[in-house]
Amino acid sequence: MTFRPYPVLTLIMVPALALLLALGAWQVQRMTWKQSELAAYELARQAPAADLDAAVCRPEPLRGTPLRFAPEDEGARVRIAGVDTSNRPGWRVFTLAAAPACLEAEFVLVERAFDPLRDNGGAPDFVSAWRADEPMMPGAFTPPGDEGTRDFYAYDRAGIAAALEIEPEALAADWWVARDDGEPPAHLAQTPPERHLAYAVTWFFMALALIGVWLAFNISRGRISLRR
Repeated sequence: MTFRPYPVLTLIMVPALALLLALGAWQVQRMTWKQSELAAYELARQAPAADLDAAVCRPEPLRGTPLRFAPEDEGARVRIAGVDTSNRPGWRVFTLAAAPACLEAEFVLVERAFDPLRDNGGAPDFVSAWRADEPMMPGAFTPPGDEGTRDFYAYDRAGIAAALEIEPEALAADWWVARDDGEPPAHLAQTPPERHLAYAVTWFFMALALIGVWLAFNISRGRISLRR
């Protein structure tokens, strides 16, 4: 039996294999997390509509709970990039409302309208139904917001508070009042769990292909052999 694989080729192959396996495992984790989140939103959809205090101050609050909500005066507004129910890109328009006492904050953001980008045309679409939801937090590649124009690309608590001229602690950290269109949030719905599974299978097959290429090359050169 011979086992003398090329060392340089092996040194290149091992980290590449580890990366492919890690990417596959990450997609599996994303799939299971997203399945859990979608199940939680479906459970919340079945709950009766509640006022904001009852929705977020219960022992086990459900994100996505439909709200009985009466908007207050709009006041100053901020815009957060997003998509509408037709998947058109644009700006989600938010203003402040009084927060429930259990949040230990004075204000919570409330979605009031969707303003499509100029290239998409159309007038702003005003919100008429709401749910208690989790803010869309920034990711590793989320661009910074602009406090001057009050335009943001995710829920930047400190930046939004500064743009609205309030203290960051006065703005609820983990909740906002979002449009309720009967569908899960876009960050869950746009890439369903089945697609994450397909991505995972792709990464794992690439890992198998890499092992196959490494074995085939070393076997063809006599560096790996089962013969004595």
